[in-house]
Amino acid sequence: MQDYRVPEKRKRRGMWPVYGLLMALALGAISYVLGPMLVTYARRQSASFSIGNLTQQQVELLFSGIVFLVLLGVVTLLLAIAVPKNKNNITDKDMVKRKEQMAAEEKMRKKRALEIDRKLREQNRRAE
Repeated sequence: MQDYRVPEKRKRRGMWPVYGLLMALALGAISYVLGPMLVTYARRQSASFSIGNLTQQQVELLFSGIVFLVLLGVVTLLLAIAVPKNKNNITDKDMVKRKEQMAAEEKMRKKRALEIDRKLREQNRRAE
């Protein structure tokens, strides 16, 4: 008889893309608010601050984009640290070991079956 393993119930991950989209929207909103603040901070720190021939709104959007990328990187790093590790990492070495074990078990089953058949034949001969 084969070993039957009841499959583990996994947590559903179907909503993760939606959560990611909501997180990106929230980070975008935060970046949109922090961008102009960062521009004014940069102008206060350096009197000769200039970004070339870009308009004020373009500079604010540029800084907002930079803030968005930094926040996205930080949040992604935190999520990568917090996500539980997969305990089911199966390597080739494990698969070879499992295959050899299954072959050995099959060989032992056949040997036991032959031994039982031999004993039954002997008992049938004695009974006759």
